[in-house]
Amino acid sequence: MASGSIGDYRWAEFTNEAPQLIVPTVVRGLAEHVKGLRGVNVAWDSGRLLPSDSEVEASWVFQDGYAVTPVINAALIQDWPYSGDGYDEWYFFRVVPVGLQLAPYCNWCSVSVGDWEQLTFRMDLGAQLAQFRPDLVIGENQKIFVISRDAAVVDAFLRLALNGRGHR
Repeated sequence: MASGSIGDYRWAEFTNEAPQLIVPTVVRGLAEHVKGLRGVNVAWDSGRLLPSDSEVEASWVFQDGYAVTPVINAALIQDWPYSGDGYDEWYFFRVVPVGLQLAPYCNWCSVSVGDWEQLTFRMDLGAQLAQFRPDLVIGENQKIFVISRDAAVVDAFLRLALNGRGHR
């Protein structure tokens, strides 16, 4: 486990936890924090999610090239989409900003969120968080991570991982 801060955001990440956490498990574990937000898919198996016909019918939209969920409810939380291969990343907003330009941190494989400053020449995570102000970020690569301004969200993620309620 590792944790720290980036500006006014807190983050935590796990690797090799048993059982291993995946994005849908974290979304369900943080249900009280994601309900009422909208999810923006930033990475889907290192690419981008294309909503299915049923998701489009359920009010998913494309904004600035990203798949955006409807306002998140209990049903969506229980059936959270997953690529199956990891390398998924979601930004969560109460109001999705216009002009999104989000680079996925998860595509940097095993680089710790704590080492984000080493990548600023390619991807400036700190600037991206400061510009777009997500309520929450959940990502998965060789690690699983959460980033939020709300310490309660990060603490809930830590409890989820430490209690061993995650699974693949």
